[in-house]
This record gives sequence, C-alpha cells and structure tokens, in this order.
Amino acid sequence: MGWQLIGITPGFDREMIEPGVVKRVYEAVYAKVLVPEELLRPRAKDLTPGAKALFDLLYPGQCVEQTGP
Repeated sequence: MGWQLIGITPGFDREMIEPGVVKRVYEAVYAKVLVPEELLRPRAKDLTPGAKALFDLLYPGQCVEQTGP
C-alpha cells in the first residue's frame, strides 16, 4: 500500500509482562512518500552519526556526500 517503516521510537506506554516487571512499548513510525522524485536528500555533513546510519539503512546511497565547489 506504499507505507514504509522509517523508524522505531520508545513510546510512552508501558506493559506489565509479569508481576513486578514493566517494559516500555516501542512504536513503529511509518510514512508514505507521495511525490518520490521531489524527496529532499540530506547532506551527510548535516547529520549526526546515528541519523546518518539510520538514513543509510533506510535509503542506501541517497545521502548527498558532497555539496560541490
């Protein structure tokens, strides 16, 4: 249907998995690109190492490595 997983984030919900053991429920974040040819690509130097690793995992080879002269 066009939806793509773009990340996982810790949610605010908590679930008791057994008496006295509570774990945080993680949430999946999905997005649907409506106009793929107009997707803005970030510059590698503008991303933190963690954000760059995630972007490279989700969109291999799409990060702009150089900005020109």
